[in-house]
This record gives sequence, C-alpha cells and structure tokens, in this order.
Amino acid sequence: MGTWTIPNTINKAKKLKSLLSKPLYANDNIINELSEVYGDDDLFDEIGEYRCTDTDIRILIKIYIKNLIDLFIKEPECFNIKFEKGALKILNQIVAIN
Repeated sequence: MGTWTIPNTINKAKKLKSLLSKPLYANDNIINELSEVYGDDDLFDEIGEYRCTDTDIRILIKIYIKNLIDLFIKEPECFNIKFEKGALKILNQIVAIN
C-alpha cells in the first residue's frame, strides 16, 4: 500500500474538482491525470477493476477523498505534510456533491 501524492494544495484540489466534474471511466488517461493530484496504490487497484466497463468511477474517488479527510482530522500526526485550509474546503465540497 502506498500513497505518493494527495490533494493537499489548493491547486491540486481544484484540479481534482475539475476532473470530477464530468463522468470518469477507468482508462490510462484518467489514471495519469488523477495520479498528478491523488496517487494511491489501493485507489488505482480498485480503479483497475473497472477497466473496459462503462462505470463512472467518481463515487469511488470521492470515497477515498472522504476517508483521507477523515483520517487527517482524526490523526493529523500520520501526515508528514500539511493541508492548505483552502484545499480542505474544496475537498469537502467535492465529497458533498452527489
């Protein structure tokens, strides 16, 4: 299990919000774009299960974002980087959108 980048800056959070503004399907292009703002092995393993399907994977990504936020709030000491306040606000907006 590994996480190499998280949307902890306003710019990354905005890019993630933009990516999630339209249906997403598991393909190399989306994985490449997503890995620039949120890179997590477990997430990408799950996304891989939806390759060659017409399943919108946005809800899966939102679940991971929600879990990330919850962990940061509960155990901030687990993170060796800080979240910009604006980034957390954007991430909370993302998970609130159905």
